Amino acid sequence: AKITRSPGRFVLAVVNKTGLGSLSLTLESPLGLALSNKQLPKEEPRWTDVYDLSPGRYTLRETNHPSWVCEIIIK
Repeated sequence: AKITRSPGRFVLAVVNKTGLGSLSLTLESPLGLALSNKQLPKEEPRWTDVYDLSPGRYTLRETNHPSWVCEIIIK
């Protein structure tokens, strides 16, 4: 539910192990703006991307499941 990191480049990796057909993920800035949108179909259940985020609180959400939220805190 929460990831805390120091500033600098890092790899964010998501693997869909939910058993659902697909996921719709959004990474949001501290201001609520979408930085990345990614669809994870059942056939391609992995998403890996490199980020270099400024300090703040970011949110990774699954669009169709409002309670599925991961907070990413960059110190």
